[in-house]
Amino acid sequence: MPNPRAARLFLSDTLHSRGQQRGVARYFAKILQAVIAGFGGQVTILSPHPANYGPARHLKPLHFRNRYRLNALIRDNLASWYTRWERSRVYYSPYFGNVRTKAAEVYTVYDMMYEQYPEYYDRQDPFIRTFIAEKQRCIERAARVVAISEHTAKDIRAHYPHLAPANVVVIPLGVDTDFFTAADNVVAPARPFLMFVGQRAGYKNFLRLLEAFGRSRLAPAIDLLVLSPTQAVWSPAESACLDRYQLHHSVQLLPSPTDEMLRQCYRAALALVYP
Repeated sequence: MPNPRAARLFLSDTLHSRGQQRGVARYFAKILQAVIAGFGGQVTILSPHPANYGPARHLKPLHFRNRYRLNALIRDNLASWYTRWERSRVYYSPYFGNVRTKAAEVYTVYDMMYEQYPEYYDRQDPFIRTFIAEKQRCIERAARVVAISEHTAKDIRAHYPHLAPANVVVIPLGVDTDFFTAADNVVAPARPFLMFVGQRAGYKNFLRLLEAFGRSRLAPAIDLLVLSPTQAVWSPAESACLDRYQLHHSVQLLPSPTDEMLRQCYRAALALVYP
């Protein structure tokens, strides 16, 4: 068991947008919960979001709406200063950043999509170019890189063959226990349905799924329920596909679902479809 007295842990909330990064936000919340339970007062959390952090110390940086670059600059400078002042032994970030610290750095890597599928990302876009370089710096200087699957670990090693094998650790994702409890007042759907969850653009390949659903001729008997965190309307290409196969009554869009909605839909769906 780790010795809490020997730990000075600094966790920085580096998410770009909790609305768009709901999965990463959920993951980070569980990391915080576990670290606080294990180390309590030895933990410092830098986050603009108020929450019950228990015995951990909470630092709330200035945060400006729709000013990501400025917020990141403020956050990383504060993290750099506080980790030196507190003599932190471990610094953890769920989504990279530009901290300057003597603490051992730990980062979670969810996928290598930017590196594996460059055709989906405009390398002339300053944000994308800066983010890829930031991610590379974090991975190369990290004491440990946490991969969420063996597949992600394989991709990391393929792109960074010079990393020490021991520096890449696989910790698979779990499922929130709330999803295993019975949902109250579940309304049985009128028709059976398949379910797609997540952003729909780019490598998510949702348009291919929509096309396949239209060709499958399942629509008279089965619906497709689409749960997206932020994309509240169909794109022109999606609308055209819905028109082509007359799917408007069979494909339903549910934007920004609550956790209760997610739980009910997972329990009622015939299957989760993830192209």
